Amino acid sequence: MRYVLRYFVATFLLTSAHGAVFDGETEQDVVKLIQASIECHHVPGMTVGIFKENDKWTQGFGTADLKSGRPVDEDTLFNIGSVTKSFTMALLAILLEENKYDSNAWTAKLSDILGSEYGFIDDHRTRETTLRDLLSHRTGLASPDNGFMAGFPPSISRADLCKRMRYLPEQIPFRDSFIYNNYMYMLLGHVAEKLGGDTWENLVTSRIFVPLGMKSTKILKKKSDVLSSEMAHPYIYKDNSLHPVEPAGAILSSAEDMVRYLQFVLNNVNTTTGDKLIDPKLFGEAFSAVIPTDEMDTVSKPTFPISDVQVGYGYAWFVSNYDDLIH
Repeated sequence: MRYVLRYFVATFLLTSAHGAVFDGETEQDVVKLIQASIECHHVPGMTVGIFKENDKWTQGFGTADLKSGRPVDEDTLFNIGSVTKSFTMALLAILLEENKYDSNAWTAKLSDILGSEYGFIDDHRTRETTLRDLLSHRTGLASPDNGFMAGFPPSISRADLCKRMRYLPEQIPFRDSFIYNNYMYMLLGHVAEKLGGDTWENLVTSRIFVPLGMKSTKILKKKSDVLSSEMAHPYIYKDNSLHPVEPAGAILSSAEDMVRYLQFVLNNVNTTTGDKLIDPKLFGEAFSAVIPTDEMDTVSKPTFPISDVQVGYGYAWFVSNYDDLIH
């Protein structure tokens, strides 16, 4: 399941164009490559968005629902998985500026924002953990993700779960190295709720989706959302055939909307109407590697046609060198 979902996300993040978006011959070549890729990797369907500045090209490939034969198009919704984390980071940047935090906003301590009801397994972590620590996955706390996959009882609120972070065991010393931890981003979502005076769901919708014109994007709230007519149904390839599964993640989006989001990120956090939602300096810190990642020890450098070597992790973004440029 994870492989298939991440393949969808990669189509959003890795397909940018240099020069004009396409001439006719290049477009045909791109379509052939994508079609060959989804067949090779047994992906039932995917949506692709390619853009340069204000020009864009979006298209759906394959099937969104194998039972009905409904095809994927540029407006079909996919689960964007952990790309959701970057939306939480962007939302926090907006709210920190509004709450008059200074240029060192990311070093604000969690205890100062949430208060004494929230903490971790030891006093040192409780006292010293900053937003920067949570964003860069360097708390050293274990991340048992069974709850995220199986679901939590509906009677337990996000605030309740965040108060129970004190029971997460230490896996490595504080700030020692990188441990990917979904719970810390749930906690950051609750920080946004405290700063913004509303739910994370409402805040990310009103402060990011709406200003960017992401009209199709929505939050995954209930099981039926996964099987809606606008959604690409999730499948896993097993025993030479595709089987349906339930996805993990919070935001559902389309190629059209994700192009708008990436244009915003790459356009110095300006919307298409010229509005600047976030302090560029505050937002720009997200793309500086805070901590090395485990993948740095295992990823080898490709020799052709490009080189892509991971540097580390910033705030919700992996940072790497691509073709001798830092991205």
